[in-house]
This record gives sequence, C-alpha cells and structure tokens, in this order.
Amino acid sequence: IEEVPEWVDKIQPADFIDAQIDNYGRYEQGFWNSVFGKNGVIIKTPGVLTVYNDGDCYYYTGMTSVGNDDATTGFMMVNTRTKETTYFELAGATEEAAQASAEGMVQEKEYTATLPVPLNVQGIPTYFMTLKDKAGLIKSYAMVNIENYSIVATGSTVAEVQQNYIDAMVSN
Repeated sequence: IEEVPEWVDKIQPADFIDAQIDNYGRYEQGFWNSVFGKNGVIIKTPGVLTVYNDGDCYYYTGMTSVGNDDATTGFMMVNTRTKETTYFELAGATEEAAQASAEGMVQEKEYTATLPVPLNVQGIPTYFMTLKDKAGLIKSYAMVNIENYSIVATGSTVAEVQQNYIDAMVSN
C-alpha cells in the first residue's frame, strides 16, 4: 500500500470490502447468535457507493437490523486505500425509504431517485440525491432528513434544494 502512488484512490477491491461488511454485521455478536438468536445482527442496505470526504475516497453503505423495516442502525465508511473502517451509529431512514420519500414529492412527474449520498447540512444528517426522468436525465434534486424522512425538499438546482431543505427544517 505504501508503494502505490497517491493518485490511486482505490486499492481495496469493492467485492472484498462488501463481503467483509456482510461478515461484520452477521458475526459481530458471534457465530451462534447469527444462527439462532440474531440479537444485534445487522445487514447492509442495498447498494454500496463510492464517496469522497476531505479528499479521501470511501465505500459507503447504510446498515439496518435483520427485520424488515425502513430504519438504519447506522452507516459504515471504509477507506478505499487503507481499509480503515468507521461505523457511525445513527438511527434513521434507509436509503430506499429516503428515495421513496423524495419520489413522493414529485410523484406526478414520475421521477426516479438515485441512491442517496449522506451529507452534513448545518449539522443535520441528510441524504442528497438526484431525481431523474424516464430518459435518465437529471431533472431535480432532493434532500431528505435521515432521522425524520418526512422532512423532504426538492429543487431544480442544488442551491434551491438546499434552501428549501433548510426552510423545511426550520418549519419542523
């Protein structure tokens, strides 16, 4: 790893990291618990994104309990160079629930939300996503509060959606 040039963002293979995240969630409380008790067993939410934070590249995925709900227990970020992993505990909406909430705001237009990226908007955990038309063109943007996915804002520009989101947060 030390000999790889700085401009290389991804050293750790995505499928390898994906499998390790699965194993972490499944076996953190021990093998027998994963088979019988399932107490504290968590799984990845669908989709693993590549995100950048302070110039470093990470694999990102939400984590949820084994039950069928729309809530996360937190999210995981894995450095794509060093494999350093951080699990952030944060109860809130899954990415799928946030997408559905954003799509509901523009349901008459039948836009489809992309997999959201987590952001910190003025200290508030927020999902950000684009809304695309049937041709796959970006038509709008959405922000959804992670902890309360009923707080949603859309806008035709990033600046507009951010202002609408802040307004929605103030009114709530």
